[in-house]
Amino acid sequence: MRTRLLFVFVVAALVAASGVVTVPVGASVRAAVVAVSRSPRAAAIEPFRLIGVRAPRVADLELRTSTAGNWGGWEPLEAAAGPDLSSEEPDLSSEEPDLSSEEMTGRAMQVSEPVWVGRSDGWELRGPGRADAEVLVVRESGERIALPSSPRAVARASSAPSVRFRSEWGARTAKTNPSYASSVKMAFVHHTVNSNTYSRGDVPAMLRAIQAYHMDANGWDDMAYNALVDRFGEIWEGRGGGIDRTVIGAHTSGFNTGSTGVAVLGEFTNELPSAAASNGVATWLAWKLPLTGVDPQGTATMTSGGNERYPKDTSVKFPAIAGHREARPTACPGQAFYDRLGDLRTETTRRVGLAMAYPGFDGGVWVASAELDGDAAEEVISGADAGGGAHLRTFESNGTLRTDAFPFGSANRGGVRVAGGNLDALGVDEIVAAAGPGDAPEVRALRETGGVVASFMAYAPGFRGGVFVASGNVDGVPGDEIITGPGPGGGPHVRIWNGGGVEIGGFMAYSPAFGGGVRVAAGDVDGDGIDEIVVAPGSGGGPHVRVVRLDGSEVSGFMAYHPNFGGGVYVGTVSQGLGTPSLIVTGAGEGGGPHVRVMTSRGVERAGFMAGFPSTGVRVAGGRLRGQDPADVLMTGGPRSLSIIKLARSDGSALLL
Repeated sequence: MRTRLLFVFVVAALVAASGVVTVPVGASVRAAVVAVSRSPRAAAIEPFRLIGVRAPRVADLELRTSTAGNWGGWEPLEAAAGPDLSSEEPDLSSEEPDLSSEEMTGRAMQVSEPVWVGRSDGWELRGPGRADAEVLVVRESGERIALPSSPRAVARASSAPSVRFRSEWGARTAKTNPSYASSVKMAFVHHTVNSNTYSRGDVPAMLRAIQAYHMDANGWDDMAYNALVDRFGEIWEGRGGGIDRTVIGAHTSGFNTGSTGVAVLGEFTNELPSAAASNGVATWLAWKLPLTGVDPQGTATMTSGGNERYPKDTSVKFPAIAGHREARPTACPGQAFYDRLGDLRTETTRRVGLAMAYPGFDGGVWVASAELDGDAAEEVISGADAGGGAHLRTFESNGTLRTDAFPFGSANRGGVRVAGGNLDALGVDEIVAAAGPGDAPEVRALRETGGVVASFMAYAPGFRGGVFVASGNVDGVPGDEIITGPGPGGGPHVRIWNGGGVEIGGFMAYSPAFGGGVRVAAGDVDGDGIDEIVVAPGSGGGPHVRVVRLDGSEVSGFMAYHPNFGGGVYVGTVSQGLGTPSLIVTGAGEGGGPHVRVMTSRGVERAGFMAGFPSTGVRVAGGRLRGQDPADVLMTGGPRSLSIIKLARSDGSALLL
């Protein structure tokens, strides 16, 4: 049960710890202050930096502040949001009044959003209901926090953006442990109704003041927002509990559960956030939303926990990136900012990755690269996984769509696995497509401009486990070969075919008894000028990666992940330049987290990072998309992942957008 206490009584015990002070204006203590109509200054109050109001109707009031007698302009106030009604989190921002006060009986009280005012020493209220108001101020703090020269990334080469963590701005410990939703379905965007002219050095103090106000004036457990972005574009961790987790905030009452809240420090009724701030929000959401499969251009249906606009259990459809005002009667995030949320959704989608291969499809994507148009840079090839209609697409190196194709016809439902290679040793590369599970084990070599170069059954026509495919020059004769590996149920039989579809070799990649399927790649991983075949097991086979020659002899082998991991391994190769051994890149299969590793042929790690997909596997390939070596790593997610194609430097130093 929530504790119902009048804030004016509670705050006395909190002043020493938080710096929050109440300045009553109401009739019950009228003798303590000068009448509002005489422009009272809170002269007895130490300088303050943040101010808010508790009143029956906050939206009826306007506030202005002064410094040494110099008054600023009048600012409208907005009522604070707060925790969901079903939450156990205390909320003083909408408490019932003190029933022992005759003049307050029957009037529900609200607490306004806090307003950062810099260093001020006076305030004035105007509007109906000011006689019953209490002004809440957060004292100026002399504490200064020395920030590191640059923000910390969540993990080296992780897809997470650089973030200033709570310890960096001096956050207080939350009152209780955080609560978590089953999933984040959407984001609400806020502004903090602050000055837009603060300095970099002000930001930590602003965050500490906002947190103090939320915890002490409103009574919440912690900062309301999950993340905040300043006008310089830096991203700050807000509410504790883990930025990569589904922490329930207190930013949008009725809809906190299942949403994440990001606030921009500033006030945007008539002024847009800075370009840096907008980019910071897009960068944050481009990482945060895909963690739980949210398309930034999509929608989310939420069930209201109850608020002023939507009664409890009302089903509401929101954009995946919505303004606070869409959930509650508030001006937040300011009219100017709200009008540009469409641009924010577009920019967020662009930053999600190189491309969204199949918008709205979450069944998984296969990815490869090939030189398709004769310029210096390779292009991207994608294939939709099962349920995507065997839809093959090609993209420019900047993510622009080039072509659409259905190499096995639109009736094929098992998806299409892809590779690229110069099969005829002439001109541009060809695309190699292989059918997925449920369809005949057909492989087709295609020109991007149209036309089938070769077509053959890689395994017995009745086999329906799907085919994994790669391409490389494994025999030293001009022209690349096609390498196939069977899907589950086909045994570990890897086969090699020339560009016309004639078999020239094959071997058992693992014990003949293994039926989990074999993923394949090709690259010159030993630097001898001829490509080797890299094989990795499907689900149930352990993480044993092998490097094998055309004749089946082993060059090397290693465990890509912990020996006990049985989720399978996806594999590709990354060119380091002519005469230099290529590197092997692996992606963990389902259950292993989106863990990408870049290694030598002996399993020595050169880079390792998390790709930012759900734990349903991460498919990998190498690509010279920038037209130079070393090549980069292309990544896509498995089933239940958005169809995002991501690109990372092969040394793991950064994700490239």
